[in-house]
Amino acid sequence: MLFKWLPFKPNLAQKFSLGWRDIPCPVIFAIHGRCWGGGLQLVSGGDFRIASPDANFSIMEAKWG
Repeated sequence: MLFKWLPFKPNLAQKFSLGWRDIPCPVIFAIHGRCWGGGLQLVSGGDFRIASPDANFSIMEAKWG
């Protein structure tokens, strides 16, 4: 499992986003409005992401540099 190689302890959202890989069917996310932080981590693990024109994505680590 990927967690063995991570240099930090994954949080709950990170565990869920990696867990989508084990599902035998395609995982599709529909995104409308804000998708920030843990929500962005969750959808990053899916196979397909469909976003509305007003979807907004943000994650705190981007501000850290």
